[in-house]
Amino acid sequence: MDRQYIRDHGVIERYLSGTLTADEEQAFEEAYLGDPELLDEVQAAERLREGIKDLDSAGRLQQLRAPAQWRQWFASPQY
Repeated sequence: MDRQYIRDHGVIERYLSGTLTADEEQAFEEAYLGDPELLDEVQAAERLREGIKDLDSAGRLQQLRAPAQWRQWFASPQY
């Protein structure tokens, strides 16, 4: 599985949501374990998903739906 296929088919997102077939999952895991940059992308996507879940559970996600607030949030030092 190459990077272009992974990007074109949303494999990282599908992997994190558990919707890949068993064969796709195995091929993807082999691909990212052999590619440090791809592994970094997977970890970054996972952190983003977790951060969004945390915001949602804290009731702050709804506050950030306004475009100006998103820009302020991403401009904060923590991000």
